[in-house]
Amino acid sequence: MMHDPDRHVVAYDIVRAMAMLLVVLGHSSYYSIVTPFGGVDYMGKLLAAGGTNPSVHDWVDYILGGVYMFHMRVFFALSGAVFFLRFQQGAYGDGLAAFLRKKGRRLLVPFFLAATFYAIPLKALSGYWTGDVHAIRDIVLGQYFLLGNSHLWFLVVMFGAFVILGNCVFGSARLRAWLCAPRTLREECCVLVVLFVLLLADGTISHLAQNRILTNGGRWLWFKEFAWNTCAVGWGALWMMIGMMMERLRQRSAGVRPPMTVLVALSAVLLAALCGGYAGETHYVLPPGKLPVVFDEMMRLGLAVLGVACCFCFGAWISRTRAARARWLQALSRDSMGIYLYSDPLNYVLLALFAASFGIAAFGVPHLSLLLVTSRFAVTLAVGWGVARGVSLLAKKLSR
Repeated sequence: MMHDPDRHVVAYDIVRAMAMLLVVLGHSSYYSIVTPFGGVDYMGKLLAAGGTNPSVHDWVDYILGGVYMFHMRVFFALSGAVFFLRFQQGAYGDGLAAFLRKKGRRLLVPFFLAATFYAIPLKALSGYWTGDVHAIRDIVLGQYFLLGNSHLWFLVVMFGAFVILGNCVFGSARLRAWLCAPRTLREECCVLVVLFVLLLADGTISHLAQNRILTNGGRWLWFKEFAWNTCAVGWGALWMMIGMMMERLRQRSAGVRPPMTVLVALSAVLLAALCGGYAGETHYVLPPGKLPVVFDEMMRLGLAVLGVACCFCFGAWISRTRAARARWLQALSRDSMGIYLYSDPLNYVLLALFAASFGIAAFGVPHLSLLLVTSRFAVTLAVGWGVARGVSLLAKKLSR
């Protein structure tokens, strides 16, 4: 048997903090989000007014397109690793129903509350649904049923992934025994390969639905979004399973500090992939004339695996340094859920304020565009963090 798992893994706190900073940075880059259920299009307005897209936008999209390839995968893999650790510690002895109730309170309740009382009001204030003929319908379908754009999709998909994972683990005594049984390193790697193949198939199906089906509304839109969201839940569950395998590997190598040469090599390959232009060009939508979808998904998956490996290796390395004891790093990890809930909607308000203060033409000024990105990152992180702490303290007072 493997050794008794640690009660708390400092490296995971660091990975969570790193991933949250990447999420806030990624959310600070967009200028246009156009969906059938509302949106904003400041870049479209700039081009319509005769302005030009400054190169700073291209470079930001270029870099953050690569970040988007792996940063949410880190959260799912981390959740899977923590789930397996807690499972070994006997934290889920009450069974599947109690497990899902706990996850529902943790994920679905914040989804509805944050959407209703925070995200939707701020988006409405920023003009997200200005001019919509069916604004109420667009809000319900876009924000609650996730047919439009909502940063809170992560919570719903995470719950769905836990439903799949929970039914698998709690529904089969044989599988539970297999999860904790000792295996050779070769066997562990074979399991990972199988999971990667399933991820490749899931990603191919989801992008066929997203990019090959013409969606001008009606039933095709519903079908496309159903396929996309269903694949997203399976995708999340697979990344959580990969995280479970990574926790097994961590326990096998407990006490071993990743060599700096490994970290440098991983970072160099990731940087080379980003500089190759692949990530930025294929962010979200596959360009026409590129590789067949399955090969394109292989490239996406390779970059995602590389990014996740970098985050986990750096987390393990930093956890054995004095930097791991930094109070701000521990606080960032502790409040990561709240920051995720409350930071992104502020971007819409900041964009609206920028447009009202400086005009649409200002989006085409390079130094102002760079200032806007950096200020959005700083303001949304700080204010979102502050709101998270305030809500946490209020919840504690009300629970007394």
